[in-house]
Amino acid sequence: MSKEKEIRLFTPAFTERVRLARRENIIEEKPIYHHPASTKTIEKCIDPSCNKPLHKYAGPHPKFDRPAPERWMEAYLIRKAKRNHWSLNIDGHKYQFLFSQLKFREEGENSRVLDLLLYEKGTGYLVIWELKYFDEPSALSRVLAKAEDELAYYCRRLGKQNLQDELMGVFNDVFNASTKIKGVKGYIVLPAQDKTDREKYNSVQFDVIEYTRIESPWEKYLKRGNNLKIDFIHVNKPK
Repeated sequence: MSKEKEIRLFTPAFTERVRLARRENIIEEKPIYHHPASTKTIEKCIDPSCNKPLHKYAGPHPKFDRPAPERWMEAYLIRKAKRNHWSLNIDGHKYQFLFSQLKFREEGENSRVLDLLLYEKGTGYLVIWELKYFDEPSALSRVLAKAEDELAYYCRRLGKQNLQDELMGVFNDVFNASTKIKGVKGYIVLPAQDKTDREKYNSVQFDVIEYTRIESPWEKYLKRGNNLKIDFIHVNKPK
């Protein structure tokens, strides 16, 4: 038996934490995401005015010297799903939010952390979003290659029937006995690029979702609040 089949994603105790956290997230009114970790549930900050969210929530958040735009986008998406009954309506697609920061472990290797795990009920596919952020256009090829490696790993793992059965059992508020997961799709999610740079998307096997590039979005949120608009589009790769 391979290592991948031997290692489960969810122990019974972890499963119970996930279900409890999902219930807590439904009723939570503060900018908090109850994140079920391996040994405990952690309250994480998802306040859009924070320049480095997903830190442990403990009242007013600190101002960090080194902002984290990628973490900000993840927190933004979690909050966006939370405010819409834990679903994301993105460019004509409706995704149900399942998990953020899901850890995959294998013996003798460092754990890998999947950014966002979603489910598109309309198509029957599990959906993985790998979030990336970078400032220099010259980094695009490197970022795409890294994202492709990560998505290939997650899609391979979650493509196995035993792990899909685990997920359907854990998230029984989303899946039922008649659910048939048709497969797994992975998307690289990054800031909008110039048209010429989009040609590099052909170098990877996964599709791309772009979002509006906004410098220091936490500062923009302080001025605009919930009127801050960020658009997401599924990009058609250049031929």
